[in-house]
Amino acid sequence: MKDVFSNQIRMFRWLGIAGILGAAILFIGDILYLYDSSGEVAGLRSISNLPDGRFLASGITALIAGWLYTLGAGQLYFALRPSGKLISILTFGFFAAIMIGYGIAHAAFFSIISGAKDAFLTGAETEVLTELPKKYFNLLVQILTIPGVIAAILFVYAVLFRKTHYPKWIVVLFPLFLFLFKDMIVERLYGLSKAVLNGGYENLIMLLFFLVSTIVLWNGGKIAPADQASNPISGKT
Repeated sequence: MKDVFSNQIRMFRWLGIAGILGAAILFIGDILYLYDSSGEVAGLRSISNLPDGRFLASGITALIAGWLYTLGAGQLYFALRPSGKLISILTFGFFAAIMIGYGIAHAAFFSIISGAKDAFLTGAETEVLTELPKKYFNLLVQILTIPGVIAAILFVYAVLFRKTHYPKWIVVLFPLFLFLFKDMIVERLYGLSKAVLNGGYENLIMLLFFLVSTIVLWNGGKIAPADQASNPISGKT
């Protein structure tokens, strides 16, 4: 049983680190979209003047971060395992769907940038060439709301009403809840801090969640090794 618990701790740590790296890498991808060659915050028009290499690098971060984010979602599976196999699998599945969607949405923004760049080079209206990519991006966001809400409900139920490795207070750091405060927080900022937070908020809240989650679970979380004997990793209660 001690070996099982040790293996579980290693899973908590490595999966958490994967989630942290995924958030950090995709945040860097956001930053690559944000600034023009003068170091100023770039609008859609001035973004189109940036070197292609920056856009390609930002697009690649979506692929790498998508892999790492999906691995990081596995941390929730093991952390919620004592609450039961079904709820841990479902929470992992819906949370992983969000993580995959993060990467896809970031890559989709590439098409908006590409449209703006084509508009600049051809003299066309930027809104004309970016209208369809923007619709696609907004549609992705709307679709991702569905697994986001379901994952939040499952997570809150498991943590508050079932036995898990998490302390109950961690529900307030679930990304969907933090996302609800984006506009309120961003509106109170100015200049560079406002641009950075507005552009990278979604990945910053994921970074915060995975960071706190990993710290909490670093040595096994709320359930001590002695409890594992009566409530093993199999999830049976």
